[in-house]
Amino acid sequence: MKIAIVSEDGLPDIRVEKLFNTLSKITSKLYFIGEYHGLTGISLAIKPEIYNVSWGRLVNLYIQPHHWITRHRVEKILDKIKPDLVISINLVAADIVDNLKIPQIIDYHEVYSEMMKYVEPPNTIRRIIHWRRSEIYPKLEEKLLTKHPFITITSKAGKYFEEKYGAKHYITIRNYPSIKEYTPKENITLNCSIKRFYYIGRDILVYDGRLYRDMRNTRRILEKLYGEMDDFEVLVAGIKDHNKPPFKGLGRLKHVELYSYQGRVHYGLITYAPQPIHRFFSPNKAYIYAHIGAVPIITESLGDVVNDLGEHALIVPGNNYTEELYGKLREAVSMDCGEIERRQLELIDYARRRLVWERQEDEIIKFIEKNA
Repeated sequence: MKIAIVSEDGLPDIRVEKLFNTLSKITSKLYFIGEYHGLTGISLAIKPEIYNVSWGRLVNLYIQPHHWITRHRVEKILDKIKPDLVISINLVAADIVDNLKIPQIIDYHEVYSEMMKYVEPPNTIRRIIHWRRSEIYPKLEEKLLTKHPFITITSKAGKYFEEKYGAKHYITIRNYPSIKEYTPKENITLNCSIKRFYYIGRDILVYDGRLYRDMRNTRRILEKLYGEMDDFEVLVAGIKDHNKPPFKGLGRLKHVELYSYQGRVHYGLITYAPQPIHRFFSPNKAYIYAHIGAVPIITESLGDVVNDLGEHALIVPGNNYTEELYGKLREAVSMDCGEIERRQLELIDYARRRLVWERQEDEIIKFIEKNA
């Protein structure tokens, strides 16, 4: 069986690269069509044949001639390679493939019909982009998820599509790391002279209008807490040249480099201000934190993540969120080093046994073989 992945998100993309390894168990002919800017660094069992296609924002907003040029290029490549199955990454890629007589499965990471309600565009250009997406994406979502089998990332997202559109042909595949992404270090001595929080992403320091990733309260509370007890710092992967205590920018790290902070950080932050749409979310960073033993501090509204990590995480209740968040962060800074180390070791063991991509591979393969 020949399988092509058509992606509007391009490479590197850790979820797609994990999928390459899964697909290598059922095919030796694998193709990737989309923008190519390298790979994350995990080992691949099979190297796909890559067709580098220019694919930017204007394409995804259906602005002509940009959209037409990319659509035509993708169609020509697919006609040349004649795959038995296409796996499309998100809606615009799926819409391009929809016009062709090729079986496809959509790997849909978002819930745009709801996400658009949780955006506050910060400027005129962003408002225009948001308006355009709000016009296009919910319609694509309904059109495509009722025609093609799809993969979603949380059980509640799947239920939402089922109830809203009657879409029943789907599976839920979580954003768990592959065992190939990282091998835990052993016999690490944890230094607790300074407690270190870890955050992957710019949004703890730069709010961009996405209410579902709103870390402004977390930043304010950490700054306040630093004035009361200064024996901690916050390491931020994804931003550089920011060294105003308690925050320290680490710059942009490759995906595999995110794991290098095992034994150097104590906690991982995912303390977004609670929003109803969080029930559809499964952030990669939660599981990276788990695999390196950075005890996750999680907002209760991230239901699937809370269910995954349970007692291994510190949960911030949604009621009285600001007060509760302050209490959890203060508790974390004050926690005994021995207790942190115990939690970290248990967390790493649990993550390596339960929260791994490979545990989902049989389900993925069965779904693909059923729908090819």
